[in-house]
Amino acid sequence: MNSKNNLLLHHIYVPSEFFLLVWFYNKNTTSKPLKYGKHLCFVVVIIEIVEILYINGFDKFNTITRSVESLLVIFFAILWYANYMKIDKVKISEQGLFLINTAFFLYFFGSVLLYSLSELTMKFAYKIAINVWSLHTLLLTVMYCIILMGIIKWKKNQLSITGV
Repeated sequence: MNSKNNLLLHHIYVPSEFFLLVWFYNKNTTSKPLKYGKHLCFVVVIIEIVEILYINGFDKFNTITRSVESLLVIFFAILWYANYMKIDKVKISEQGLFLINTAFFLYFFGSVLLYSLSELTMKFAYKIAINVWSLHTLLLTVMYCIILMGIIKWKKNQLSITGV
């Protein structure tokens, strides 16, 4: 079987995803540390370039960059929670952005573990690695379902605010 490695796309995807997440958190919080997200985007790109050129190349997972990205998103999510807890106007659990942030927090927390341990599991037990990546698929599915619920709640709140 002649297959092509498409991990180059993942090396582009991870920094792009981080840029979008930084944009999301900058738009949805007033927390001062999150305002440095643009600088962190530059750091993530530098880490990605170093990982491609000196560590893993294009043909392996960018586990270092992905782990750094995940840790930063977890940090952003925790700061978002801290900032959002100051708001007394509404029940937090009824807000769509709360659900979206929770989805990001859960997925990237699991992602830190998966990407940090992926090389280790691939070296020692291929069957365990397959199960670990199945867990990744489950995390992605849960994240997208929670994001969908968050968007629906956010849209309902927008409609009730405007009186539609």
